[in-house]
Amino acid sequence: MELDKVIELRRSNRSFKPDKIAKSKIDYLLNCARLAPSAANRQPWHFVVLEDTRLAIAEIMVKQLERQNNKVVDRSYATRNYSPTASVQESIKIIKEAPVLLLIFRENNANWLEGDYLSIGCAGENICLAAANIGLGSLWIRDVSYTRYDIAKYLGLDDLDLVTAIAIGYPNVENYRAKKKELKEIVTYLK
Repeated sequence: MELDKVIELRRSNRSFKPDKIAKSKIDYLLNCARLAPSAANRQPWHFVVLEDTRLAIAEIMVKQLERQNNKVVDRSYATRNYSPTASVQESIKIIKEAPVLLLIFRENNANWLEGDYLSIGCAGENICLAAANIGLGSLWIRDVSYTRYDIAKYLGLDDLDLVTAIAIGYPNVENYRAKKKELKEIVTYLK
């Protein structure tokens, strides 16, 4: 498919069919991810592919909500005044439904935090575009960050920093195209 068509067709899917995904398709997504640009070519990512184990990740998130009386507590600067409980509940539902959950980790290195996050964003976008290219749906899931340490520990990867997750599967419904801002709203040209 032409790149502009792939970009146009990519959606944030929130409903997936239970159909298994061939390992060759997952390998294709991961290969596209590893080719993403990265700060100083660090390639800071480590990918974990979960099928059945994704249900344990969803349960970790459920237990965290229960411990906090169905509220998400996040004292980080970016979300201090944001109550993401509904978002987390929706993410749990999607993680349980999608047949594959890709977790993206980085090494714990504070000196490279910003660059690594940006690099992992590029890899994640490559995954989402590659999924659209082969007829798969994807959803970028930030909400795993609230239980990042519990998830890493559960997987025996506590030496790594969990950054994000992407749910992958065959779309269950035709997703609407979210309204995007017009170029004139977001671009300034200066001479």
